[in-house]
Amino acid sequence: MIEIILQYPFTNKSVTDDSNGISVLFWASLPFIFAAIYWLKAKKMNHDWSVGIFDNTLPYSRDNLLEAYIYLAAQLIAKDRNNVREKIQFISSHFRKHFKASDYDFRASLTSAYKNPDQLKAVSSWLNAKVRKKSQRIQILYFLAGICMVDGRIIPSELQLLEKIAFSLKISSREFQSVIAMYQKTGSHSKSSQRKTQSSAHSENKFRTKTRARTLSKRSINCQILGVSENVSFIEIKKAYRKMVKIHHPDRFHNESKAQQEIAKSKFIKIQKAYEYLEMVR
Repeated sequence: MIEIILQYPFTNKSVTDDSNGISVLFWASLPFIFAAIYWLKAKKMNHDWSVGIFDNTLPYSRDNLLEAYIYLAAQLIAKDRNNVREKIQFISSHFRKHFKASDYDFRASLTSAYKNPDQLKAVSSWLNAKVRKKSQRIQILYFLAGICMVDGRIIPSELQLLEKIAFSLKISSREFQSVIAMYQKTGSHSKSSQRKTQSSAHSENKFRTKTRARTLSKRSINCQILGVSENVSFIEIKKAYRKMVKIHHPDRFHNESKAQQEIAKSKFIKIQKAYEYLEMVR
């Protein structure tokens, strides 16, 4: 009995020392564990991009949709490295506002997108399969055009890529021109801006877009927003307006996310203003 009593405190102290040692070892190794997880995640992401992560078997989710947004945004940034920080801030701010519940590593996804520029076909195919409504795919184009406009203009190489993306998302040339027109401004460019535009246009030898790079009149812009030419009758303008209302009316997005509803409302207001202007000056 005496022997047991004397041994018990010694045994308890030994167990406590072992526990403390394990605890210290665990906390000391924790940074290495996180580093290993991050490395494995990055390696898997790079592998996924290389084999085409956006095949049509990938399920639709907000996180996967966000990855598609990031990929397309990265390709546009690569076309014009001016104001990259501001463009990334624009994208990040947009995602924080509209994709609050999404679980993603923005910088890692952006880096992977830069390293894998040949996935446009796979991403577009996935979007066409999973985002069935054309009005929602047009919203993606609004977002991308907004990135280009961070520095106040859309240069020819950006415009060419936007047109390519629009075509791959099954958005018509007229619908594409309508989106671009919403970012056009009336008035005249400064001489320095004109020289930059001319220089950029000269370097893009294969650029064949139908969209004009020069500044347009207010009537021209509003006609393009509605997807009609300047010389059409007001009856045709009204038909075009009604058609666009069916596509862009906010009520069509009542089951969608708040972000999509806000984008639809903003663009619908511009469509309404374009129609009201053309109605006023007819």
